Amino acid sequence: EMTSSLVGSEMCIETAPVFRNIFVTGLTVRGTQTPLKVDGLPEAPIEGIVFRDIYVNDAKEECLFRDCKDLVIDDVYVNGEKIKYEK
Repeated sequence: EMTSSLVGSEMCIETAPVFRNIFVTGLTVRGTQTPLKVDGLPEAPIEGIVFRDIYVNDAKEECLFRDCKDLVIDDVYVNGEKIKYEK
């Protein structure tokens, strides 16, 4: 069980979740709202994510990459357009 406390409006770093070294490869997706979404916390960014060989069609929104580090986008297409990630 994880407990957290708030200091002002920020979560304490000691209790912030840690997500890292995530690999997603070989997906085909049709009809989704947000094709790729990586949304970490300013005090605990998501680290070491690899998206490879992913094809998404009929997505309604753009990809969202926020508060993440070491993100790799390789051969990823959304609605026929190659996705490029720039920091």
